[in-house]
Amino acid sequence: MESSSSTSSLMKHPENGIQHYRSVNGGSSVSSDSAEEPARNTVGLLASLRHSLTSEVDAGKVAPFLSAYAFMTGYIDAISFSSIFVWCGFQTGNFAQLALAFARRLESVFLTTPAPTAFTVRPVLQNVPPPSEAQSFCSLVAFIAGLLIFGRLGDKIGTHKRGWLVGGTLIQACLTLASALTFWSLEAAPIPALAVAVGAGDAAFSTQTVAVVSMRYFFGIACLSASLGVQGIMARRLNTPFSTTIVLTAAFVELATDPALFYVRRSVPSRDHKWMVIGYLFLGVVVGRLVLGQLGTAATIGVAVLIRVAIAFSWLLIPARHVHLP
Repeated sequence: MESSSSTSSLMKHPENGIQHYRSVNGGSSVSSDSAEEPARNTVGLLASLRHSLTSEVDAGKVAPFLSAYAFMTGYIDAISFSSIFVWCGFQTGNFAQLALAFARRLESVFLTTPAPTAFTVRPVLQNVPPPSEAQSFCSLVAFIAGLLIFGRLGDKIGTHKRGWLVGGTLIQACLTLASALTFWSLEAAPIPALAVAVGAGDAAFSTQTVAVVSMRYFFGIACLSASLGVQGIMARRLNTPFSTTIVLTAAFVELATDPALFYVRRSVPSRDHKWMVIGYLFLGVVVGRLVLGQLGTAATIGVAVLIRVAIAFSWLLIPARHVHLP
């Protein structure tokens, strides 16, 4: 009876007038515990990951990661300016170029001066601005769209939440990947792409073909610019002295007026962070241009995708912000 029992039970064994109880177990409880152990470990790991992603990062420890953001600004702008002659990150120049195009149009309509030489470039299609202005407009609109859409999304999730910093950087990587794939498809047909880039159509290509290539071309620009818009708003929302990862004009002004500018023998975070932004952006431009010369536009943007994925997961390494209760 005892040996045939497969369930846990209590058996009496009287010895010296004392009743002892022992458990008869066929091994089912031990095996069930061992089977549930991996499940408990998985649940614990997921709970730990969820807690990490919903926690806020320590804003005082984000300088190295925002340095990587500044590097990416220089890297991508080196690609965009060298390949397509437009700044995807520095929107001041794009906005000024649009204003100049508007002024030239007013001049050609209302004044009797000769048409400026800049308008000798033939548009891609009828009623379309010259490519330089069209590219600037595309970049500016996409950059602002990235700011508005993902800025609001970050506000809802929490701008200091680790999950948003990881997810937002992965969004940048996805936009960069879309741009890389677009330019890779254009590199398979370099002559039409070149015709669009310089604004010189070719009789061998139909208007419809040029229009399709033009839209893909502008889509690649838009994705790159939107990725930098997302990067800019994410860095800005962290509200640290290192938040300027896009525009350097303000950084130069603040650096030149910093009272501790010449105190070189001691560390001054407000000054040192600005130097780091300037230095990493400069390094990004240099590296981007060197890689571009070896790999081409699409592959160089592909490298940017890998860097951004690495930055995204590096946010997991930042310590969480500690709340000191009174």
